Amino acid sequence: MKSGDLVARFGIPVDNSSLFEQHFVWNAAKAASNNAKHGVAFEEAQTVFQDEHAQLFYDNDHSDDEDREIIVGYSEKARLLVVSFTERGHAQIRIISARIATTQERKIYANQSSR
Repeated sequence: MKSGDLVARFGIPVDNSSLFEQHFVWNAAKAASNNAKHGVAFEEAQTVFQDEHAQLFYDNDHSDDEDREIIVGYSEKARLLVVSFTERGHAQIRIISARIATTQERKIYANQSSR
């Protein structure tokens, strides 16, 4: 997925960091728990949306109460992350969890990105 596609879908201005960050929300306690468990801060996780090769997937397993999606892409720290999120209103994304991609997920990302 190209950065322009993310801008069109989510209305996220990827070229202005202060405006970009305003489009993301999360639960502070969940963010702290996620960072302790996975070593990934949600501030870093939001930067995956700037990866022009990021891949989006619908999360069937966790979409009973709300539609959730997963984005896999590189963060500003050059780490391949798997980020679970849901959209909240126009141009607002709530990050639910974030972790470093597994070896298998890395292979899938590489194969999809090379197309």
